[in-house]
Amino acid sequence: MKSGYKITVVGQYYVHAGERRKTLKSYRFAIKLPSMDCALSVIKNKILDTVLPKLYSDYAGYRTHDIVDVEAFGDIAPAKAELWQMNRATIISYIQENELPVLEEIYETLMELRQAVEMAEADPDRFKRVQEEKEKDFKLLGELRSLNPELFPEADTKSAEVEGEAVPTSSWKADKEVENKAKKEDVLADLLA
Repeated sequence: MKSGYKITVVGQYYVHAGERRKTLKSYRFAIKLPSMDCALSVIKNKILDTVLPKLYSDYAGYRTHDIVDVEAFGDIAPAKAELWQMNRATIISYIQENELPVLEEIYETLMELRQAVEMAEADPDRFKRVQEEKEKDFKLLGELRSLNPELFPEADTKSAEVEGEAVPTSSWKADKEVENKAKKEDVLADLLA
């Protein structure tokens, strides 16, 4: 029996949208690797440009790539999870176990949450200042959402990062999430200007 690691990768890719224009869509897929050594580099340099055109016929190049889940299979013992390999649920458990002062609910994306945990461990004083600002912004956005529900539809941004079946999924929901997030940022910028 073969052994290795099943890695779930998510990100965005470019789609041609006319002359000199490109738009973004989201992707999600799983791939098995024999080792976790330089996994992100292997995915970036050896896998994305080979796999994504096969999964998405409109693929014109990748923009982002993040590992959101790692599962050992076969005769390999699970590797000691590193922060960039953890999914949201695992990071939340990590925060609780290590009694870190990270308010996970204010970090909408997995990457933001990972960066917050990393900063909380490396530079607690700076983290406290940064998180206070982030919390103020989060509360303001929450108030804006409650006062203007028609302008700020609830986006289920965390669902795209939750463990799940790692097969190519319809990118409609993920594309809507990207579109909604961009709209929210534009409206918030206009309101704050």
